[in-house]
Amino acid sequence: LQPFWALPSGLDGRLAVGTTILFCVLFVLFYGGASQLGTNIPWRFEVSLPFETAIPFVPEAAVVYLSLNILLGLAPFVLRSWQDLFPLLAALLAELVIGTMVFLALPIHTTFPERSADGAIGAIFAIADAINLEGNFLPSLHVAFAATAVLAFAQIPGALGRVALYAWACAIALSTILMHEHHVLD
Repeated sequence: LQPFWALPSGLDGRLAVGTTILFCVLFVLFYGGASQLGTNIPWRFEVSLPFETAIPFVPEAAVVYLSLNILLGLAPFVLRSWQDLFPLLAALLAELVIGTMVFLALPIHTTFPERSADGAIGAIFAIADAINLEGNFLPSLHVAFAATAVLAFAQIPGALGRVALYAWACAIALSTILMHEHHVLD
């Protein structure tokens, strides 16, 4: 029985590093590019539901929100061979490309009020808010990436481990709403 995570070695390790760097570069280009281009689109769609303004702003949810980076960072250590890692990276890239096209075709107007938080949580929230850039609301890549990573990792033995992974993905999805980064339809 193999451990849930371990260091990839040899060619698998080198390919894991290379593909991870490539994914990060493509993410910055596509996600950042969509944010920049999106500011020039004159139309906006509203997807908020009537009850969403009653959802409290919970800046502490930023801690869970940012944990997506840890979840994705586990990929080369959980999927240690390039044959196991490549399908996850291909799926994430497909979601990124599709998400970018949707960001630009259906720019969203958010109805959430201005948000602010103080202290250490305020600093963590500011990091999460900065990562979001502007206008990249629908679809939520945070939710898509978390769900995709968990589905890829869920081949691990043991129901408890799978439940913990699914709970993590659900917590990340909920954090996007509690931080007012995404609407429920996102």
